[in-house]
Amino acid sequence: MIPQSIIDRIPSAELRDNQKDCDSLPEYDILDAILQRYIEQEKSPSEMIAEGFGAHTVGRVMRIGGCDRI
Repeated sequence: MIPQSIIDRIPSAELRDNQKDCDSLPEYDILDAILQRYIEQEKSPSEMIAEGFGAHTVGRVMRIGGCDRI
């Protein structure tokens, strides 16, 4: 049986104490939408920004992912 506290806990790689994924990544719904556009739809960062994603957020996702098409 999995304790409820584990199920309810915020996702984390747990590389350091009290680390949360959202400390270095946008919320998952935003991250997923940006990655889907970049990987599956082959959209450029400027196209995603034109769709309404923040330039800072798009740039951050591209840098964290090591993407070179910025």
